[in-house]
Amino acid sequence: MSNRFSPFIESIQVKFICDNCNSDVLSDEITVPAPNFSAKISSDSYNYSYDYTVCNNCKKDFTIFVHTSFTDGFAEIENIISKDIDVIEKANEYLNYILSSSNFILIFNQEVLNLQNLLNTTLADKNSEKTLLKLVYFGAITLLENYLSSKLINEIINNPYNFKNFVQNFQKFRNSNEYTLTLDKIFEKLNNLENIVKKVLGEILFHNLPQVKEIYQSTFNIVVPDIRELMKFINTRYNIIHKNGKDKDGNEIEITKESINNVIDKVQAFVNELDKIIEDKKDKKDF
Repeated sequence: MSNRFSPFIESIQVKFICDNCNSDVLSDEITVPAPNFSAKISSDSYNYSYDYTVCNNCKKDFTIFVHTSFTDGFAEIENIISKDIDVIEKANEYLNYILSSSNFILIFNQEVLNLQNLLNTTLADKNSEKTLLKLVYFGAITLLENYLSSKLINEIINNPYNFKNFVQNFQKFRNSNEYTLTLDKIFEKLNNLENIVKKVLGEILFHNLPQVKEIYQSTFNIVVPDIRELMKFINTRYNIIHKNGKDKDGNEIEITKESINNVIDKVQAFVNELDKIIEDKKDKKDF
């Protein structure tokens, strides 16, 4: 039993004995906050968040504080001594899946086929069909983002050459004081570098195609295919979700099976071309 944990996991659960009725209490999953990466030393890098849980037996409320630094994390609960708190680390299953997989392009193309089959479904109710068209549109953009994130994370974490390129070229590392360090702390940061990179990769917004394009090009030393038309598709999705299906001038955006087929075709062509560029470079042992 321990109240300490790795600071680079995604979430934890906290188990303890209620000090009011002596019943076991198990919290829901609590997101682990990132350490303060701008700190010069580990002792100054602590960051914290808090959450709540309740004893199911006596209904007493508890506040759980979660602290993290460069090198460790711990949980504390008011009136509960630390030795009676047990932290359960929750594995980042999605990240583990990405790192253990390699057939992202096959998965992408199969899901595209599934979307096309869904698009060919005929519904008698026009409102239901309109909703279906929106869902397929969202699905096409989501497939694009999922491929871009999975491929990038896998190739960076599993390939030392790509890992080095990413760390050396990622703008947030180069231009932010958040990641500066003194020489006496270089090995402390180095030991945690992979965990820092994993966390940063998880924070990238993959619908921000200009940023994603820059990362792909600097990491893999490739030229990414043109993204301008894809950006229009992403902007349309934004308007559908956040502006009730209207463009910036207030005009309703018309979505048809033909227009969605065009989106799917363009997204699929982009992803397959990008994947071929990366795989061809790997075959030539350029990374």
